[in-house]
Amino acid sequence: MYYFLIQAEWPFILLYTYFIAINIYALLSIGWDKFKAKKQKRRTPEKHFLYLGLIGGALGIFIGMQIFRHKTKHAKFKYGVPVLIIYNIALVYYIYYFLDLIIA
Repeated sequence: MYYFLIQAEWPFILLYTYFIAINIYALLSIGWDKFKAKKQKRRTPEKHFLYLGLIGGALGIFIGMQIFRHKTKHAKFKYGVPVLIIYNIALVYYIYYFLDLIIA
């Protein structure tokens, strides 16, 4: 009985770990790009941040934008990142219930 419980929970633990990790990475990427912008060094392409948002890091990008005051005036970030947050929520919802159907 206990073995089944552990077996049933690992996909959800993996899913949560992935979303936490990708959002932390996205937040740190925004901060690093802001640091490089101040030092006038080679910057991270904007498509990298949008791709991170697409694969689950939109909330990290949004929080990073607010904390570091970076990319807040760009329209594709100002309007695109909130859309990606909604997409990420829908994605998590879909994966959660899809995994629940597989496991049950």
